[in-house]
Amino acid sequence: MTPFEKWSGQLKTLLARAKALAPGGALDARLTLMDELTSLVVNSTPNTPDILALDELARACIRDIALTGIEERVARISARTSELASLEKRFGQLAIHANERAAAINLEQINATVGSLTGTVASLNELKASLTSAQHGQLSGRISDVIERVRSLRNDIDALT
Repeated sequence: MTPFEKWSGQLKTLLARAKALAPGGALDARLTLMDELTSLVVNSTPNTPDILALDELARACIRDIALTGIEERVARISARTSELASLEKRFGQLAIHANERAAAINLEQINATVGSLTGTVASLNELKASLTSAQHGQLSGRISDVIERVRSLRNDIDALT
């Protein structure tokens, strides 16, 4: 769960309580709810644009709850509920696009790594083929072992795509 989902969920719950409270509007209940909204503003983190937008919405709801006219309180709280839905939609789409971009970057990195490892195997094979008899005896087995390990790693990484 993202911080935005966590805090917007809490704000959604508090807005629903505010809307239900508005018709009766007992002062103690309103004050308690205002304190809970203030606590949400104080505790919500990180201070990213989406969380700050939720904070502003909570502060506006606090002002709305403080109003004395029941009809005006209900209307304003309803407006805040629709604002929250708009924020969820807007920042939800941003999160989807960010996740898609992150996946694309990850795929690019995987492909680049696979290409690099393929080049490494080719280079090692060329080196092995160019060794003299004396060098071949010393390094051939070790190079073959490294080639097999690099191929195995390349195949494991390539399987991630």
